[in-house]
Amino acid sequence: MAKTVANKTFSWTLIWIAVAILAIVGLAFAAQPNSLANQGSTQSTANLLIIDPVSHDFGTISMADGVVRQSFSLTNPTAEPMVISLVYTSCMCTEATLTLNQQTFGPFGMLGHGISPQLKQTLGPNATATIEVAFDPAAHGPAGVGLIERETVIESGGQRLGTISTRANVAP
Repeated sequence: MAKTVANKTFSWTLIWIAVAILAIVGLAFAAQPNSLANQGSTQSTANLLIIDPVSHDFGTISMADGVVRQSFSLTNPTAEPMVISLVYTSCMCTEATLTLNQQTFGPFGMLGHGISPQLKQTLGPNATATIEVAFDPAAHGPAGVGLIERETVIESGGQRLGTISTRANVAP
């Protein structure tokens, strides 16, 4: 019996040591400036741009009907110009096209999937641009039916200027 108690104590000691090591490694990884946990944009709940509308529900759409689109206006409410350096979406089924100063840029998709060019386009004080978001309900095939929610993100030098939300209920 003493051997069984010693084995259980030894096992619990090993488990706690493993948990402590994983916690230390996780904290060290998160503290690294270039870690995966810290890559991407600076998250913010407030949009620096005025986006109208800020979200759109396509309702129930059929995969057979093809791509649906919605336009959103972006307004710089400040007295300073804003540089839009990056536009991307949360999924490959969604693309965004930016129209600014009578020029069209994009389409832009999900980061890490294809080319995500840096824009470096200036939106002047109180100026307005347009983003058209296109969603392909057939992109995920039969597994993609049901409620789909996607985001389109507008950034300036790693700072999130705004987020557009879209959703749809995809039917076969």
